Amino acid sequence: MQLEIGQVWISESSPHENFKIYDGIVDTCVDAFEDESVPFNDQPESTKIFFWERLDRQSFLKFVEEKKGENSDSTYPYAWCGESKKASLVSKIKKHNMKLINA
Repeated sequence: MQLEIGQVWISESSPHENFKIYDGIVDTCVDAFEDESVPFNDQPESTKIFFWERLDRQSFLKFVEEKKGENSDSTYPYAWCGESKKASLVSKIKKHNMKLINA
């Protein structure tokens, strides 16, 4: 599975998990990293860190309310956005049976 900036992933069963990859950086501390002049999409997969953001705020807030109760001032430990290595996002995609809706 190849992840790229701009992809949108959705889940019919867990809409609060829907997300878009909106940016990324290269982890220069990884052994596979060789050259900063290589564009992000051409870097080895193990060097990429993807920035993601959820898409459905209403479903997300409903999910947090179900987990934490109505009177919570924070969504912690549930994040609206974040950064992840490829393995974490692939795990999320598989767990929630997500589909790519654009490439």
